[in-house]
Amino acid sequence: MDLSTALAALRRGWIFPVVAMLAAGGVAAAFHRNQPPSYEATGTYLVVPSPSDPDIIENIKTLDSTRSRTILTTLTEIMTSDTVMAQAAGVIGVDPADYRVAAGALAEANGVTLRVTGPDAIATAAMANAVATASAVQFVALYRIYEVSTLDPPVSPAAAAGRGLPELLALAAVVGLVLGGGLALVRTPPGSGRRRTVSSRIDAYGGNVTPLRDHDRIQRVG
Repeated sequence: MDLSTALAALRRGWIFPVVAMLAAGGVAAAFHRNQPPSYEATGTYLVVPSPSDPDIIENIKTLDSTRSRTILTTLTEIMTSDTVMAQAAGVIGVDPADYRVAAGALAEANGVTLRVTGPDAIATAAMANAVATASAVQFVALYRIYEVSTLDPPVSPAAAAGRGLPELLALAAVVGLVLGGGLALVRTPPGSGRRRTVSSRIDAYGGNVTPLRDHDRIQRVG
C-alpha cells in the first residue's frame, strides 16, 4: 500500500482514530483518578573512615575499589532489609507495607542513594530518615572503622511522583491515534469507496443493470 492509498483509507475511516483516541483518553483519566497518590523521598549517604579510630590513614588505604563495592553493597542490603523497614516504621508509627525502599551504590563515590516511596509526603520523608538512621547503626556495628555520613538528606516531596494527567492524556492520544489509524487501514481497503459509489449508482436503477456484450454495442463508424 503506497502513501496516497493509505491517506485515502485514513480519510474514509477517520472515525476509527477519533474513537480510539477518545477511548484511550477516557481510560487514562479513569486510571489517574483511581490511582492513589505516591510520594518519593531521596537521600544520599557516604561511607567514610571513622574519626574516632586512631589509625585513619590505614583505614583509608583499606578502602580500595573492590572492598568499597563490597561495603556499599552491604549498606544497600541493610537499607532494604525487612528488619530495618520494620524498625523505621515503628519509629514513625506507619505500616511498612505502605512503603517501598530502594537503594543503590553511587557510580564514582563511596556512597549510596536511598529512595523511599509512600502515600504521604511528610511521612515518606520521615520514613527515609528513619531507614537511614537504622541502617547506619547496623552498618557501623559491622564495620567499626567506618561511619555513614549524610550528604543530601531526604526532604518532603512537593508533588506526587509518577506521570501527571496531561502527560497521560498525551500518551493515550498517541496510542489511540496509532491503533485507530491501523484499524482504519484494515477496515477500509483501497478502492472500497469507489466500489460503494458504483454500487449506489447501480442500485438507483433498480440493481438489475446488465453489462452489454460486445456484439450488442453500437459501433460508431468514423
